[in-house]
Amino acid sequence: MPPMNWTKPMLLLLLFPFSAGAQVLSLNEALDTAWKRNLGLAMARNEASIAALQNTPGNAGMLPVLSLNGGLSFSNNNIDQRFSNGTEISRNGVGASNSSASLAAGWVLFDGMRMFAERSRLQALQELGEQGVVLEAIRVALDVRLAYHALAREQRLYRYYNILQDQSKSIAELAALRNRTGLGSTLNQLQAESAYELWQGRFREQEGRIREARATLAYAMSVNSEQVQNVNDVDTGSELPGLEFWMEGVNHHPEVQEAMLNERVALAAEQSAKAQRLPQLRANGAYAYNANNNKGGFFLLNQSNGINGGLTLGWNLYNGGQMRQQMAVAHLNREQASLLRQERLRTLESEITRAYIRCKTAQSFYQQAERAHEKASRAATLVQQRFEAGTAVLFELNDARRNEEDIRLAAEDALFRQRVAESELMALSGNLSGFRR
Repeated sequence: MPPMNWTKPMLLLLLFPFSAGAQVLSLNEALDTAWKRNLGLAMARNEASIAALQNTPGNAGMLPVLSLNGGLSFSNNNIDQRFSNGTEISRNGVGASNSSASLAAGWVLFDGMRMFAERSRLQALQELGEQGVVLEAIRVALDVRLAYHALAREQRLYRYYNILQDQSKSIAELAALRNRTGLGSTLNQLQAESAYELWQGRFREQEGRIREARATLAYAMSVNSEQVQNVNDVDTGSELPGLEFWMEGVNHHPEVQEAMLNERVALAAEQSAKAQRLPQLRANGAYAYNANNNKGGFFLLNQSNGINGGLTLGWNLYNGGQMRQQMAVAHLNREQASLLRQERLRTLESEITRAYIRCKTAQSFYQQAERAHEKASRAATLVQQRFEAGTAVLFELNDARRNEEDIRLAAEDALFRQRVAESELMALSGNLSGFRR
């Protein structure tokens, strides 16, 4: 039997999807779908919209308040009245009515700049809502990237085990033929057939892992498992940017921005607490109408209408030390927010550095493992050719294939660790290319 060279068909299978005719899902398509369908992201968008709606001058107390009031009441009373001029009125079942209406306006003209602090707080809360959307989008993107690369890994291993299954099948058939013709032994046939059974089991197990990986990716994308087929699993081997590249945007990371916004909220709360030390000036005005009708008594009709207005000045000079305590607490909260921002920045820089080191380490090992796998694959092919020519025993071939498999699994694990670390770097640097709020 002529020697078989498996290198070329292996390379061809690695370059194309294992399922003919299946649509290949790109990573960008997976991310775009997840960003459109994810429920957590939809809720974050709603929360951001709520915060934006609440950020108005009226909620900050900057605008006047206008109210319209009216009332109508009736009564039935017994009257017994004696006046200083000697007049006496004594009647039972006297009906009376009262009608009133007013249009009143009130406007806080000065409150120690508290209204401006409140507007600043509302603006910071709106921006916090927007950063919450970005943070949720980053979390979704990280989940999708990890699931996508995990499925790509299982696809590559699926094709690899399919190749080994086919190879072991041909070896088992060859061993059976030799046993029948007297050129081999029953022992070799049983060993070859058991190896074929093993690779068949590995192949079937890999099918289950692919289904599980598809389900994980589908969940991350917020779609049904049936909507996820093959992904692009070709290793492009792109060069990893230096550590400085990942550190450039750390100050603009949404978590750092959130910490800065929380610091602004705390500052606004401190300014609002300090505003209590100053007086409050309020303007009031109204147009009022009031009429009392009485069937008996001194006044049968008492009616008034007109405009009134004025200024009210209030100053809280002392409230039992509560004002000082509130200012002290607000100041400590602002200091705490500042410390949390510094700590988050320091943590992010550390996480980026460690993820970068993991990525470079995995990348270096993967490149070395790929070279080792190429040699192990060639060695296994040579042993198979010798076995087919009758100059090598089955034990040597099985040992060569196991060595090749171990190296291949190590290479795949290293590539997956590299992709995981790259995904973490993208999340830590706030990489959201293609995302639309």
